[in-house]
Amino acid sequence: MLVLAALSLPDSLERRIAGGAKEIVAPIQSGLSVFASRLKEAVSVIRGLGGMATRNLEMRQELTRLRNEVRLARGLAEQNRRLRLALELKQAHSDELIPCEVIARAASGWWRTVRVAKESEAPIALQSTAITANGLAGKVVAVSRNTADVLLVSDPTCRVSVRIDRLGVSGVLFGRRELIKGRALCRMNFINKDADVRVGDEVATSGLGGVFPKGLLVGRVSQVYQGPSGLYQYADIVPSVDLGNLDILFLIAPQNPLAEPSRAGEGGV
Repeated sequence: MLVLAALSLPDSLERRIAGGAKEIVAPIQSGLSVFASRLKEAVSVIRGLGGMATRNLEMRQELTRLRNEVRLARGLAEQNRRLRLALELKQAHSDELIPCEVIARAASGWWRTVRVAKESEAPIALQSTAITANGLAGKVVAVSRNTADVLLVSDPTCRVSVRIDRLGVSGVLFGRRELIKGRALCRMNFINKDADVRVGDEVATSGLGGVFPKGLLVGRVSQVYQGPSGLYQYADIVPSVDLGNLDILFLIAPQNPLAEPSRAGEGGV
């Protein structure tokens, strides 16, 4: 009946009804179109994010690889630098120095002693001075056929007669079992109370005592104090040699072969 009624409607009325229906449906169609468009964009974005995640992972992998390559290159450069300095030192004292490789450290403390293995047939004497290209490391306190134990300057039992070259004042240096910025700390005692000691002053061996050659760099002043009695000053000294990172040492025979040999754990100047 509704179909027959609709077919029998006048044309003008039919057009008006059709137009009204279109007006009702149009917003719905528009909304569906916008929704479909945004859904398509969202899918595209999600796909793009997936691609970005993949690229991000690839970039992180590449960054990790490059950083490790840089670290390796830096390590090789540092190793080459040490070997170059060691070679220059050996060439400058080819008749005096015995090259040795550090093979062990004392279990009781890294600041005490290191064990070295010699790389030549030359005999090692007690109280031989141990140095690197950067200065004094310690002295030999025990020897075997192919190895030697070196007492480091950072050990409290190691005594070294030193002087501040800028001022010409002398004192005695020994280890403190302390660190400053990751480096061993020593102390220089019996400095003249009137000496104008400054932070950064270089401290070198004085040559007194017949063990350590004169003029070897030992370290630099990091802090200056007045002694409690007021008769002397004392200073904290940061060794010039990185004693926590030793790999190669060179040994120099003692200046005075008749000097009383030191046993492990005993110091001498």
